[in-house]
Amino acid sequence: MALGLVDTSNRRVRPISELGRLVSFGNLQMTDPIVNKDGDVPQTVEYMKKIVIDHHKDVAKIADSLYDQKLSRFLRNVFDFVMTYVKYEKDSAFKEQLRTPLRTLHDQRGDCDCMSILIGAILYNKNIPFNFRVTKYTEYNQSKITNQNQ
Repeated sequence: MALGLVDTSNRRVRPISELGRLVSFGNLQMTDPIVNKDGDVPQTVEYMKKIVIDHHKDVAKIADSLYDQKLSRFLRNVFDFVMTYVKYEKDSAFKEQLRTPLRTLHDQRGDCDCMSILIGAILYNKNIPFNFRVTKYTEYNQSKITNQNQ
């Protein structure tokens, strides 16, 4: 059984300026999204891993501020942080974009893989093991569950 979250709301994100000294955008040069035009899933996952390893220090202060010794609270803090400051925005068709954690925060938008890279970088800072799992959804395999007893 699997459950996926697709953010279809038109939610507003809070201004990134609220983070103050937790993040510095001085290192944004050379962080335009990596465009992986014809990349397959394994290649995309390898790029995602490399971005986390190469750029995790950019969000070290954020990881410290969110950290809790109880893993479930730490993970909730990370989820709440991303949902507060990053809006889901789908990549254009036939153009996979992978953003560094700083680029995602600066732009305050990204798709699932960009958000996953940001989350992965935060977890990597705290030595929390994780895996990337990539899925693809179509209109057919996105369905709503309704309570038939109502």
